Amino acid sequence: DQLYTLDDMASDVLHLLSAYRIRHAHIIGMSMGGAIAQLVAIKEPEKVSSLALLMSTSVRGIWDKSMPPPSQRVLDSIEKEYIYYMNGEICEGLKLRYNTLAFPEKISDREINERIRRMMRHGFNPFSRHVHAFQTSPSRTRDFSNILCGTTIIHGTHDELFRKEHAYNLYENLLNSSLHFVESGHFISENTGSKVANIIIDNISEVPKGLE
Repeated sequence: DQLYTLDDMASDVLHLLSAYRIRHAHIIGMSMGGAIAQLVAIKEPEKVSSLALLMSTSVRGIWDKSMPPPSQRVLDSIEKEYIYYMNGEICEGLKLRYNTLAFPEKISDREINERIRRMMRHGFNPFSRHVHAFQTSPSRTRDFSNILCGTTIIHGTHDELFRKEHAYNLYENLLNSSLHFVESGHFISENTGSKVANIIIDNISEVPKGLE
């Protein structure tokens, strides 16, 4: 059977926009979601009013040899996380993920539990092969000339999964882009989230009338 790809996920987004008759949209994507957002803007640029890429990359994530690898601390944590999943301890695995990737920020137990509650209500399958989709999808950098909208790139200064070089690479290859760093890891707390939201809102406010 053919596995689900990032291109399939981007097509899902575009089908959703068409189903709701949305002509223009502001697309925000974080981590792998940022890769999907790039593909949406590449495939149908006229539908994307603005793009915001958070802690993302234009290459094959942690498997791309052109970028610095994740820290050993993060790699060890990913291995432990999946051991939790294999033992059926989904919540413990997610708690480890949030605490590891948010470092050096400290996310409260209340916030972590609320994130897990929302994720479980939405549906979470740790073995859905979405990581395989990221690993096997080609770099998107060569197709960036298709992207017409303004792009806001936001990255954590302490991101140990996608190092800062990923953000610089996006900025250097995306025309009409701006680069912002926030004091965070790969995940952000509610407090940092409000700062990130303001940066995105500023970018949206610059979109010409009629395209917002």
